[in-house]
Amino acid sequence: MRKPLKKALSGIVTAALIFSALPGVSAAAVEKGPKSEAAIKEILKQHQSKQGKTSSVKKEKDQKFADKTLMIKYKTPISAQAHQRAGGKLIQRVAALGYDIVQVNGKISMEDAAKNYASMPGVSSISKSALLKQAGGPDLKASVMYHLNTLNIPEASKLAGKHKVRVAVVDTGVDAKHPELKNKIKGNKNVMNPAQNGLVDVHGTHVSGIIAAEKNNGTGGYGINPNADILSIDVFNRSFFANDYVVAQGILTAIEQKAQVINLSLSSWFPSPIIEDAVQKAIDANITVVAAAGNSGLNIQEYPASFEGVIAVGSTNSKNKLSGYSTFGPSVDVVAPGEDVYSTLFDFEKGSSYGKMSGTSMSSPAVAGVVSLMLSKNPKLTPYQINYILNKTAKDLGTKGYDISYGNGLIDPVAALKYDVKKVPANPKLPADKKLGAAKAVAAEDGKVNTVSGSFKKMNQTDLYKLNVKKGEFVQTKLTGSSNYDYVLGLEFYKGKETKAASTQKINDQGDNGTEGTLFEAKEDGVLLVSVKDAYGNYSEADLSKYGLTIETHNTKLEDTNNMEAPEKVSVLPYQSDKPFYFTDESADMPPADEGTKDQGQEENPSKPALKGDSDYFSFKTVEVKAGEMMKFALSGVAGIDSNLKISMMVEEEGEKFTSEIGMADTKGPGQGEEVIFQASQNTEYLIEVSNKPSMDAWMWMMMTGEQVIDLDRNFSSHLPYEVSLSSQVIEADEDNFPEMRGGSAEGEKPLSATDAIKRSEIIVDDSSPIDSFEEYIQRVLSSALPYKTGSTSKGYIQYMGDEDWYAFTPDEHAIYDFTFANGRESYVPAMDIYRYDEKVKDLIPLATNIQLTGNSYGPAAKYEAGLKKGQTYYLKMADINYQASLYPYEFTVKATHKNTADKYETNDDYAQAKPIGLTSVEGNFSSIGDMDMFYFKPAASGLYGYAIQPMPEKITGAKVAENLKAAIDPVLVTIEDTNGNGKLEPEEEGNFIISDYGFDNDPESGSLEGKKGKGYFAVALNYWGTQTTIVPYKLTFAKMGGKDEDSGSVVKKGIPSKPASMKNGSAKGYFHSPKDSDTYKLVLTKDKKLTAALKTPFGTDGKVTLYNSKGKAIWTADQYGTGDSELFKLSLKKGTYYVKVEEAMNRVSMSPYELTIK
Repeated sequence: MRKPLKKALSGIVTAALIFSALPGVSAAAVEKGPKSEAAIKEILKQHQSKQGKTSSVKKEKDQKFADKTLMIKYKTPISAQAHQRAGGKLIQRVAALGYDIVQVNGKISMEDAAKNYASMPGVSSISKSALLKQAGGPDLKASVMYHLNTLNIPEASKLAGKHKVRVAVVDTGVDAKHPELKNKIKGNKNVMNPAQNGLVDVHGTHVSGIIAAEKNNGTGGYGINPNADILSIDVFNRSFFANDYVVAQGILTAIEQKAQVINLSLSSWFPSPIIEDAVQKAIDANITVVAAAGNSGLNIQEYPASFEGVIAVGSTNSKNKLSGYSTFGPSVDVVAPGEDVYSTLFDFEKGSSYGKMSGTSMSSPAVAGVVSLMLSKNPKLTPYQINYILNKTAKDLGTKGYDISYGNGLIDPVAALKYDVKKVPANPKLPADKKLGAAKAVAAEDGKVNTVSGSFKKMNQTDLYKLNVKKGEFVQTKLTGSSNYDYVLGLEFYKGKETKAASTQKINDQGDNGTEGTLFEAKEDGVLLVSVKDAYGNYSEADLSKYGLTIETHNTKLEDTNNMEAPEKVSVLPYQSDKPFYFTDESADMPPADEGTKDQGQEENPSKPALKGDSDYFSFKTVEVKAGEMMKFALSGVAGIDSNLKISMMVEEEGEKFTSEIGMADTKGPGQGEEVIFQASQNTEYLIEVSNKPSMDAWMWMMMTGEQVIDLDRNFSSHLPYEVSLSSQVIEADEDNFPEMRGGSAEGEKPLSATDAIKRSEIIVDDSSPIDSFEEYIQRVLSSALPYKTGSTSKGYIQYMGDEDWYAFTPDEHAIYDFTFANGRESYVPAMDIYRYDEKVKDLIPLATNIQLTGNSYGPAAKYEAGLKKGQTYYLKMADINYQASLYPYEFTVKATHKNTADKYETNDDYAQAKPIGLTSVEGNFSSIGDMDMFYFKPAASGLYGYAIQPMPEKITGAKVAENLKAAIDPVLVTIEDTNGNGKLEPEEEGNFIISDYGFDNDPESGSLEGKKGKGYFAVALNYWGTQTTIVPYKLTFAKMGGKDEDSGSVVKKGIPSKPASMKNGSAKGYFHSPKDSDTYKLVLTKDKKLTAALKTPFGTDGKVTLYNSKGKAIWTADQYGTGDSELFKLSLKKGTYYVKVEEAMNRVSMSPYELTIK
C-alpha cells in the first residue's frame, strides 16, 4: 500500500457505529463475508464458541500485527544471550529463510527492542509480524455454480491431461470427510500443532471444493479439476488471523510435500519479508503460486498477491463485472469469478455441507484449479510459462487491452489449455551471476547526467545498466514511467571485481504512474548495477510501457549549507527559490555513539541510532499585513524523499526569543512535496522548517503508521534539488465567524496579532475537551450556521488552519439531493460532513460525508448524493480534510434530483412516532441517510409470533435511476419489549431488545418473540450501511405462528402415519409450526420411477427429508445442504406406497411455507 493513502487513512475516525456489540462477521474468516446462511451461521458459531479460540493468536478482527512480536532477519545466527540483552526471547527460528521470531520482554517497548536489534552487526532487517486474514450420478447443484459455465469448465475438462497434480491449500483446515473431498485430501497438516491434523473449518473447505470437488457423485457440484489432489495445510488453527511466519512455514511445508500449485486465499496490507522469501523459495522449486488480490476495493497492493512471481487474482461476479470489494491495480494479473460462488462448507452441527461465499478468496482457487488442469496436460510447465499463458489468453474486460481494474482480463481455461507452449518466449529473468555481463555500461563522470530510456515488451523483463564507481562517489538515480504501470528501481553494489552483490536495494515508493529515485554512496571501489523492471512483470507488446532513467555522478555530496543558525532569508514576496536546495542526511556526519567497554568476545551493546534526515530553514518577517491576507509556502517533491513542513512564529518574552509552532504539513508521500497555508500576523518573524525527518521518532513512526519494515539502508540524502515558494493572497472574511477566537476579534476585521495567531493554532475543539467547552461548541454551531436554501449557490473560504464553515439546511420535501462543488483550477472541494442535532442528547449526530476512498486516493468528492427528509434540519460542515487553510474558494449547490422518495410511513424515526403494525406486511425504504423506521406491534392474544424483513431489489430493476441509488441494503431488525404496553419506551425498558442481523447485502432477516397480551413491541428497522443513499425497498411482516398442522391428528407407529398429508401433482406446501413439528406425506407410485426430489425452505431454516417404505423403514435421508439451501436429490423407486417426512433439522419454527416437490 502506498504511503499517501496510508497517511490519509491514519486520520480516519469512524463517525458512528450502529451496534458495536454485534459479533464480527464480515471481517472474520471470510474476507467480504459469506453469502449463504449456512456459512454465516458457522462463522458466527465458530467465533462465539470456545473451539473458535484454540489459536495462540486471539485478536480483534481488525488487528494488523501480532503483539510484542518481532521478526529478525539475520546474516549470522544470533545467540540466546544476545536476544536476551536486546530485550527479546527466541520463540522460533526459521533457519531455511534466515529469520528469528522473538517475543519482546514485557518490561521493554517494541520500539526500544527494535533499536537494540538494529544496532547488531549481524542483523539485516527488522519487522513486525503481520497478521493475515482469509481473503469468503449427476452433480445436482452444478447449475448453481455459475463459475463453471463462465469459465467453460466442461469444455476445458475435455482438454485436460491424465497427470495427477497436487494443489496445496495454505488456509484454514479442510473437512477431509466431506463427500466432495474425502477422496481428494492427500495431506492434512497443521503448522501450529504438527501432532494433529488441521482443524476443520469453513474457509479452507470452501476453497478446496472450488479447486477439486468430486464429480458425478450425486451430490453438490464439482470442482475446476476434480482429478486434482489437495494438500490441506492449516495455518489459522481456527483463529481470525494467521501470523506471517506461520504462513511462511505453511508454504515451506507445501514445498516439502511436493506441491505443484500453492493457493493462498489470504491477504495483508503489509509486505511480510518472511512470506516473500518463502514464496520465492516455492517459485524457485518450480511451484506455481496463486493468491487472492484482496478485498479492499481499492487500488493498493495486498500481499502475498503483490510479491514477484505470484499470480494475483481479482474477483468478478456472474455478469463478468469487477466485484465492488475486489482490490485492483497494477499488481493484479487476471480476474476470475469470486462473488456468490457455491462450493463445499463445513457445518459445526451437521458436518459436511454447501453454501455460497464471496471474495477474492474464491477467485484465487478458481485460477489454481485451472493451473492444475494445465499441469495435468503438461506437467513440465514452469510458473513463468503458466503465468504468461494465463495472461496471454485471458478474455479482455473493461478498457481495451491491459488495465488496472481487470489486469489482463478474465481467465480462459479453454484457450490456456489450447495454447502452444512453444510460443511462450524464454524467461528474460537472469540468474544473479549473469547480470553484470548483460548490463549496458554507463560512463561515470563528475557532474555528468546519463539519460537512457526503454520499454517493456516482455513479461519479467529487466533492463540493466552498470557503471564503475570509486570510494566516496555519489550516484543519483531517477526513474519515470508510463501510467498504469508500476516500476521498480533496483541498485546492486559489487565490491572491486567480485561477482556477488555486497548490497542490494529496491525502490518502489510511488506505485503506478510515479517517479522513483535514490542516492547511492560508494563506500569503496566497485561496480554499481542499476536495474529497471515492472514491479509485477507486466509488459505491453503495443509499446505502452515506457520508462526514462537518469543517472548522475558526483565526486562529493551536494550540500546547501542551510541550517537553523543560518536560514535562507526571504525578503521580498512573492518569493521563488532560484538556487538549488538539497536534502543532506545530517546523521551521516555524526560520530558513532559511545559503545563503552566490552569484554573480549562479547557482542556489541545496543546503541541508539541517530535520527536520519535533514532540516533546512527559511525565515521572513512581516511588516504590514492586509485584512484577510493569507500566506502560502510550497515545497516541491523530490523522488525518494518523504518531506514535511513546520511553521513557527518567533516569540519574545522577557528578552528571550523562542519559536512557537503554529502549523505543519505532512500529508503526502515520497516525491510529492507539501504546502502550508496560514494567516500571517503583522510585524512578526516566521521560521519555516523544510525536513525529511519523520515527524516523530522513526521507530514510533513505524509502529503508528503501519510502515512494517525498518529500512536500515534507505538514503535520506538526495542530489535532486527541491524548490520552495512563498506567496500571499487576500481572501474574504470568514463566512460564519466560526470558530471564534478565544478572546480575539472577529476574523477579517483586522490582521491577527501574534498572540491571537498562537491561540488560533489551538482552537479546534473535540470530544476530549471539557464538557462545558464542548457544549459551548455545539451551541455556537447551532447559532452560527448560515441558512441555506435548495437550488442556491453558496461560496466560502477555509481561511485558516482549523477553520470550519457551518450551514443549516432544512429541505422542503423528501428527496435525493445532489451536492455539487465547483471543481476547477481556481476552486476548492472541501470535506463536507452532514449532521443532525439530537435534542435529547444535546449533540450533533454524524450522518454522512463526501470523503471517499476511490482508487488509491482518499479525499472529498465534488459530487455527492444524499437522501434527506422533509422538515429535518441538517447541519453541513465545510472544512479541509487535513484542517489546513485554502487560498481558493469553495462553491456548492444543492438540488433535488429524485423526489417523493420517502415511504408512506415517514416520518417514523422516533419511538413516539412508531407506526402501528398488525399481523400483516408493510413496505418501506431507507431512502434518507441515517434513516430508522419504527413500528409498534401489540398482540391481541398471547402466543408465538414471527417477524421478517425482506429486501426487494427486484422492484427497482427497471427504474430509471443511477445504479448507485440501487445499492443493496443490509437490513437490521431490532425488537424491543414495551413491558407495560403504553406505547412509550421507558428507560427501564431499553434493555429488553433482540437484534436480528445475520445476513449481508439484500439478505432477509427474521426472528420470533413470545408475545404477551397487554404488552407491546417496538420493531426498529434500519440499514447497516446507514450512511449510504439507496431506494431499494423492504417488506416487514409480522405473523402468528403455530397454526393448524398439515398432518393434524396423525399418529406415527413404527414409521407409518395414521393420517398422512396429501401431495397434489407431486407438490406440497407446509409450515414448521413448532420446534419439533414434522409433516408426513403419502406418495403412491403406480410404476417404477426415477424421480428428482427437492425441499425448498424459507430463510433461516434448514429442511430435512426422510423417505420410508410401506413397512415404515427409512430408506433415504436428505440433510446434506445447510440453512437456506434447498435439499435436492435423485430417487429410483419401485412402484408402491411411500411416506415422506419433512422436518426442520435444527427444530426451528417458520413463518413462511416450505415447498416439497417429487417429480
